[in-house]
Amino acid sequence: MAETPGNGCLKHLNYLKIMKDKTKTTIAKNVEKNAEVERRKSRMVEFLKSKTKKQRNRYLKSIADFETRKIDFEIEKFSKPGANVRYTWFRNREEAVKYYEEEKTMLPTIIYKAQIVGNKYFDDKLKYMADKLESFGFLEDEWNISDSNFEVAEGLGLNFWIEVAKHTGKISEGTFEREERRVYGRLVWVECYDKVSHYRFIVTNKKTNHHKQTA
Repeated sequence: MAETPGNGCLKHLNYLKIMKDKTKTTIAKNVEKNAEVERRKSRMVEFLKSKTKKQRNRYLKSIADFETRKIDFEIEKFSKPGANVRYTWFRNREEAVKYYEEEKTMLPTIIYKAQIVGNKYFDDKLKYMADKLESFGFLEDEWNISDSNFEVAEGLGLNFWIEVAKHTGKISEGTFEREERRVYGRLVWVECYDKVSHYRFIVTNKKTNHHKQTA
């Protein structure tokens, strides 16, 4: 039977509906997949947080030391006879000393605000490490943490490795297999004077330091 124009339009509409439904399904699956990846990254960040508390505390203390050192430096500088206030907004060195002494009374607040920023910086670096783990394939659905080792290094640095594993097959059928992967990381302390001392965050899927990823 010859196809009428009406039948052709109906088939086309049905085709469009099928494609639309397929697109919706694909989008929904991608959204769920991305959401699961973010959940796994979030869990990894929390795991890393639990293992780096001493390093975070040291970094936050370095922020407090730096903010204190900055103000003490200015007070000492302008307390010296003949201190030059040129190119500053102070009229004389006494005014400068008074200003920084008043700043020092607000030091707890200054440190508190700086440490809020510091905490976010540290969290962002741990998220960076989790992103690298994802790029190495360590956060895929079938992979789970099977072992890890974290050792405090010189200067309260940190050396660590994390092992993930997946299992396939069944023991009863003699097809059981276990596959393992390791990632290696370091937190290296960088001592500074004119800025806050901090850590360099390093993560790699190589046992050596070649091709390391650094933040």
